[in-house]
Order: sequence, then C-alpha cells, then structure tokens
Amino acid sequence: MAAGLLTWAVALGAVRAVAHPEFCPTATAHNTRAAATAAVGWFTRNQQPDGSWIYRYDKERDTIEAGYNLVRHAGVIMSLYQAAHAGIPGALAAADAGTEYALRRLVRQEDKTAFGTGRQLSAGASALLTAGLAERREVTGDPRHDDLLASMGRFLHGQLTDEAAILAYWDRETGPIPGYFSPFYTGETLWALARLHSLFPEDGWDVPTRKVAQYISTSRDDAERRFPPISDHWAAYGIAEIAAWPSRTHDKPASAPASPPAPALSHTNTSTKRSDSDLSPLTPANIAYAIRTAGIFGVQTRFESQRSDHGIQRWTRGPYAPGSGLGTIGEGMAALWRAGRADPRLATQVPGGLDRMAERATCAAGMLVTRQITASEAAGLQHAELAQGAWFYRGDTQMDDQQHALSALLAVSQILEETVREKSGSPIFSRRKPALSHPVIAAPTRRGTPE
Repeated sequence: MAAGLLTWAVALGAVRAVAHPEFCPTATAHNTRAAATAAVGWFTRNQQPDGSWIYRYDKERDTIEAGYNLVRHAGVIMSLYQAAHAGIPGALAAADAGTEYALRRLVRQEDKTAFGTGRQLSAGASALLTAGLAERREVTGDPRHDDLLASMGRFLHGQLTDEAAILAYWDRETGPIPGYFSPFYTGETLWALARLHSLFPEDGWDVPTRKVAQYISTSRDDAERRFPPISDHWAAYGIAEIAAWPSRTHDKPASAPASPPAPALSHTNTSTKRSDSDLSPLTPANIAYAIRTAGIFGVQTRFESQRSDHGIQRWTRGPYAPGSGLGTIGEGMAALWRAGRADPRLATQVPGGLDRMAERATCAAGMLVTRQITASEAAGLQHAELAQGAWFYRGDTQMDDQQHALSALLAVSQILEETVREKSGSPIFSRRKPALSHPVIAAPTRRGTPE
C-alpha cells in the first residue's frame, strides 16, 4: 500500500506541475438532446436481427470486430429506455428488441432469475437488466415484466454477503461464488434494488437497498482494497433513487438481518409499515459518500476538459477519454444533482451546491456534444452508419461508448431544461476556466472499466 501511495503521489505531482486552462464547450438543452437523438440513431441502425448490437468498430482499419458483453447489452437497454422516457423516436422499439434478446438468455432456478449464458453468470448483467426493465415499467405502465423483476431482484439479493457486498458471479451448480467482487456490480445492484423499491414500495426491497448503500458509503473501498476510490456512477444513480423515496425515520439498525422476507410475486405487502417523518431516506453516511463522490467527478471533469487532440496538452494530459469514460462522469454528477434536489443536505454541503454540480455535469455534456461524430465527418467512411453519432477512442468505438454518452446527455438535457425554466433562459455554463491548482483523479482512459 505504501508503494502505491508513493506512486500515486508522484503521478499527481507531475500532473500538477504542468497546469492547463479548462475549456467547457457550450451545452444547451437543444444540442444535448440532438446529440442524444444521434446516439439513439446509432443503436437503431446497428441493431442486429436477434436484438444485439454491433459491439466494436475500428474506423482506422474499417473493421467490425468480434466479441460481445452481456453487461453492456443490459446497459444499452437501460439507456434506450431512458431515451424512450425522454420521447426520442425509435428508442423504445430498439430497447424492446434488445430485451427480447435478453429474455432468451435467462437462467431460472427456483424463485430466482439471472441474465446470462454459460455456467457462471455476472451480477452486473442482471442488475442492469433489472434497472432497464424498471425504467420500461415506469415509461409504459406495462406490468408484463413484474414477476421477472421480482425474480431477478431475489437473485441479486442472494448475491449479498453478510457485509452487504455484492458477489460478482454466480455458478449454476454451486450458487454465489465467494471472494470475487467487481468495481461496479455493487453500485449497479444498489440502483436495481432501489428501483424495485420505488416501483413496489410494499415488497421490502428497501431493506437490502439500505444495507448495500451503507456498505458502499462506509466500507466498500477499504474492504475491497479500491485505490484510488471508485468514481461510481452507478452508486450515484442509487443514491439519487433513494433520495427520491418518501421521507421516513431511520428506524432500521445497521445490524438488521441481511435477508428480509422474500418479496411476493403478486407484490402484496410483506414489509412492516413505517411512519413518515421530515428526515431524508439518506443516512448521514450516504450524504458524506455523495459529497466525496461529487468531488471526484468534479476533478475528473476538470482534468478531461484540459485535454486536447494536439499540442502539449496531448502529451501532458493524454488523449481524450472514451465516450464511455466521459459519459460516466456526466451520468454520475447529474445523478448527484438529482439527489441534491431531493435532499437539501447534499445541496448545501457540496462546495458550490447544485449550481456547481449542474455546471460540472454540463461541462461533461458539452465535451460529449463536440466529440460526437457528425454525418459529414462519417460520410467518407465505408461504414458511415457505424461512425455517425458515435464517440471514438484511439480509432475505435464500442456500444458502451454510445450507451454512457447517451445517458449522460439525457440527464444533462433535463438539468438544462429545468435550469432554463428557473433562470429565465439565461445562457448556461459555457466558459473557460483558469489553470488547475490542485491534484486530480483522471477520467477513465482504458477500455473495460465503466460497465
């Protein structure tokens, strides 16, 4: 650990030694929605007959590369249902086709259901499919997947350890596989369980949700030896979802049993009714975690906004982050902004408050808008349909680049629409910043991190 700390300190010192101005391109409700619509177009054009999507395209070699990832498939479904919620044409049909692909790959065991193939299945794929179908339920009011949602929720609940960590994998023959954890599956599961409680508040999903939220807020990074701390956009989604729950007293002790009664498929009341109060559903530890995470997203935004495709900044800051990496920053900060709208403690304790969180999320969205490939930029390529509306990193794009960018743009478009209404249409967050004066945690730049 000491060697790791020393390496990290040296790296941060080097970053600080060469400071650059920050630049946040203009983001408006109009251009963020237009970019989101173009991203949906990428998915509708590049969806296969079986409901899957083109996974990766290399424009430098003009090749479509093999491979697929079911966690990211579920994430795309979720993002497209978010787009359908925003009224973007084509999103609902594409998401439903992707859902049909997933429904053909469900594994059922007793009263639990998981999404995946092979002997070992990931918790992340089931968590994001649950979140996506919960979004569909909210958008359409269609109850067709209610039983499946409850069954997948029970699978996810079965992955909880006594400490409320989420075991990353499940074996068809032996059950949850001990000792393996993912940086993001715990946050994804938090969000999925929180969504289930929002949809079915009498079914007891709040109990495991609160336990996972407390684990993430107090223990996860230390227990799983995560350094630097995870900039977990999925946990931010979960915090925002919990913040939107009806207020209640904090009457559940931290040592509450790990397993509540199994939620009923009929969604009858299986939990004890709790009295409401003027207290937020978020605990002080949740608030402290949200504040720390907002700080991480903030400095990641600043670092990314100092990057350039040319000149000395290319050498000192590296290339632009993938669309997936930049998208997760926008998603995470926008989610915490929503949480701050619901809980005044977060809004007042984050430096700069809601305005600063909105500005940081909007800065990320502005970068996404300017870095998206336009129709004219794609026109010279043999596979223009795979480039238009996409975000590239070192010549290639993956479907999760479009997924995370799409979700971020949708969330920021909502922020901008609300901000414009509240501030009488004044210009929104577009300006240069002075050079950085403190160390940062860089945005993700390697493939495979955001899921």
